[in-house]
Amino acid sequence: ADISRFSAQQGYDTLITPDTYAMGFCITEEMFEDDLHAQADKYPMVLAGLHANTLNTAVFNVFNNAFDSSAQALDTNGAALCATSQALSGSSSTGQNRLSTDADLSETSLEGCIELLVKTVNEDNVYIGGRPSKLVVSASNWGEARRLTRSTTTTEQLTGKSGNAINAVVDAYGMEAPVVSPYLTDPDAWFILGETSPISLVWRVRPQIKRMGQDSDNGNYYMDVRTRWAVEPTDW
Repeated sequence: ADISRFSAQQGYDTLITPDTYAMGFCITEEMFEDDLHAQADKYPMVLAGLHANTLNTAVFNVFNNAFDSSAQALDTNGAALCATSQALSGSSSTGQNRLSTDADLSETSLEGCIELLVKTVNEDNVYIGGRPSKLVVSASNWGEARRLTRSTTTTEQLTGKSGNAINAVVDAYGMEAPVVSPYLTDPDAWFILGETSPISLVWRVRPQIKRMGQDSDNGNYYMDVRTRWAVEPTDW
């Protein structure tokens, strides 16, 4: 019988351009001399916290814009990160990684989203064996997320299920503890991630802290931190 063969083909290109982030603090020579309570010693930690806040904001903005292709579109197919129709480069079919009808987080909606993940295909419309890894939720949803991923019994006893019924999500997949973030701006938003993340954090230059120096003109002391990185959704 004839053997059906396929040839490698060019996929989508993704362009990631790092941005430069720099911030610092300055204190007067007088404060440095009169700082009896060592307040200036806390400034480096404040600087580190501000940098972490900038990074977290950028990462979770990818989630905040995940449903809006006009604010953030994938380089691969021009769709939003989460969409009911994802174009495939090697097939006329489409993929899907968003529920057909949006729903708040519950046992039923989580099971439906896991079904979509299990049915995830590659660019040739072939199943890739997706498995759920972790749930990402806003601070408003932390309790429900915890129950859904840690409880061994169903959370839907009042909907006709026996209180002894298993939690199918935990029984089948044993997901990690949920990621709870205050950076998600929609209190009802929730996401389920597979074993590989569709979001790339690319470091061009890791945080570099310049040692405290003194301005020879005015005597002020300063310390700066500089880094270069990019956060982009590179796949769905």
